Amino acid sequence: MVSCGGDTSANPRVIAAVPADPAALASSGPPLTAQEVFRSVSPSIVYVSNELGSGSGVVIDGGYVVTNLHVIVPFSAVNVTPPAGEEIRDVPVVGVDFAADLALLGPIDADLPPIVLGTTAGIENGEDVYLVGYPSETEPSPTPTIAEGIVSRLRRIEDWDQTYVQTDADIAGGQSGGALVDDHGLLLGISGLSLDEAFALAISTDDVASRLEDLKAGGDDWSPLPDDGTRTGKVKVPSDAEGASLELLPEHDDGDVTLQLTTEDDDDIDDVAMLVYLTDGTSYASENADLDEWYSGGEEEIRPSGDGTYTFHVDADVRGWINLADTDGRAVTVSYDSSRALAALPELAESHDIEVGDEVEGIIEPLELDDEYVLDLDRGQRVRITATTGASDVAFTVLQPGEEEDFDSFYVDDSFIGVAGLDATTTYVAKVSGKHRILVIDNFGQGAYRLSVEKA
Repeated sequence: MVSCGGDTSANPRVIAAVPADPAALASSGPPLTAQEVFRSVSPSIVYVSNELGSGSGVVIDGGYVVTNLHVIVPFSAVNVTPPAGEEIRDVPVVGVDFAADLALLGPIDADLPPIVLGTTAGIENGEDVYLVGYPSETEPSPTPTIAEGIVSRLRRIEDWDQTYVQTDADIAGGQSGGALVDDHGLLLGISGLSLDEAFALAISTDDVASRLEDLKAGGDDWSPLPDDGTRTGKVKVPSDAEGASLELLPEHDDGDVTLQLTTEDDDDIDDVAMLVYLTDGTSYASENADLDEWYSGGEEEIRPSGDGTYTFHVDADVRGWINLADTDGRAVTVSYDSSRALAALPELAESHDIEVGDEVEGIIEPLELDDEYVLDLDRGQRVRITATTGASDVAFTVLQPGEEEDFDSFYVDDSFIGVAGLDATTTYVAKVSGKHRILVIDNFGQGAYRLSVEKA
């Protein structure tokens, strides 16, 4: 846990503190002005960035940085920039917590003061609070911003043992992972969610503090993007529509990527379809790609030469993903020879059995699309299916025996339950007997969930 520096008994909201400026952060004194809050808090707020996005982070004792999980995924290391300072590259991700949307980074090699941790115990609606972070940031050496608001209410999620502070302080993209502080500069929570861009939700400092030791020990198991790759290799393409994925690693020069694909035995390489997604928004598709099954947009068609070689342009430092699938629905092994390093992404998809009366817990990782559960039902059987989450947005699809997922599939999303009505629940009536598939997805891309099936 964060060590305690100095006497905090004068203010019961201080649960751990190593004050950067004891005079400015004297919790027993009068409330601080907005300018004083910003001066005392901003040195502890850093800018967190990666190739896909950015957010904010809060420095705590020991040089560690607390931020949101969704700010750092799917990378095992990110970049951290102190206020108006120079970027610190490749700061390791120490641990993650999918249920609370938290990540711990560092320690960073910088002389930054740790923030003073407070508590939501005794907090009242209407109290002044401030959000400090880096919303909509574009500058190379950014300075944090501050927004003023009030405590609108506390939101408690009993099933996940989590408490959120809701505030009307202005929030925008990039604020995730930033600090919600009170009028003494004490940290009340880490901002991560917003309701219709009008209200911010910050997971309480009490919840963060209770998870620090576990985060320092590595937290949840997960699979980040691979750090390196090879120019030649093999990948197994399964028979399902999701196919196999290769990560296209970035390089420092613009240029064309040449990629030759071959198959083993008697498999026809012409049956292998390919989609390429680049982080600059560009996408390419082979002429035989089924875009109804593989979501894509704005793609350019690419055709292989006679020996199965594709060529497409990639700008410098752009990362991408290559999806491969066999149009005949077969499982094949594809060998590749590429001018740019590729890394095979881990196969995370698994299928689990579930029965009426069961409740199971799972995690949607950032590199997987969904979790699958198989439920045996009789024709006419009625069940109540519910998927809940703490800090994310979960949904699910129910497929009848033999049915493949498409835009007309039975889909359940926001059902007015959960912290912001984002959990999903419905009564399902089986039209046929047999093994039904429940596909659980996370609309935020990753998160922990619970799935239950009850007799209706």
